[in-house]
Amino acid sequence: MLRLTLTVAICAAAAAVLFFRTPTYFEQSYVSIVDPLPLRSHRPSGLLMDGQTLKQELKLSAQVRTSLESLKEVCVRTMFGTYGRQNAGMLHVVMDTPWWTVAKDLDVQKLRDNTLATFCGSTSPRSGNDSDPMVLTIKGLQGTPRGSVSAWMTADLGKGRVKLNGVDQDMGLVFAIAKPDERTPSRVMRQHVLLAIFLLTIGVLSWKALRPSTIDAP
Repeated sequence: MLRLTLTVAICAAAAAVLFFRTPTYFEQSYVSIVDPLPLRSHRPSGLLMDGQTLKQELKLSAQVRTSLESLKEVCVRTMFGTYGRQNAGMLHVVMDTPWWTVAKDLDVQKLRDNTLATFCGSTSPRSGNDSDPMVLTIKGLQGTPRGSVSAWMTADLGKGRVKLNGVDQDMGLVFAIAKPDERTPSRVMRQHVLLAIFLLTIGVLSWKALRPSTIDAP
């Protein structure tokens, strides 16, 4: 009885650790295509209120451009500063390439301070020349002086220079590009099956440990 009870307790503790220490295992993962540049002599763009627009022509290698060409779904990641407060408003983020475009409105209330915000979307085909530039645009749709966010900019110009309302900032956006990991659904399903088996085992052990013992009379 005591041994079974201890076994159940250990299994329950292990299940709790599995769930609470590795919750991201159940979330969508991504395959990086373009890594973010390091923050070097960085500064915020200034509050992205209504009409404020950041636009950067992306300098990417031919190999990276080739890997982006045929994507059906893409994830754009940009780093924002929230000033450690609860903000309200919307941002419109667009990535244009010669082959497709992807866009999404971001609720600034959901952004985390000094963290890459990720949005994924299906690409909309467009016709262009392979040599056409790739452009990342962030535009403020709503916001107030006490409720808006800024985008982080770095002095590393390895991936291009950003313009704020058409004015060159001599800085570059902190951004990354990725694609959804196709292995995520099967991985999550496998983890769910293993967790179900684990919980079933705990249930069986608990039933054996807690049920009244019976001794047949001779």
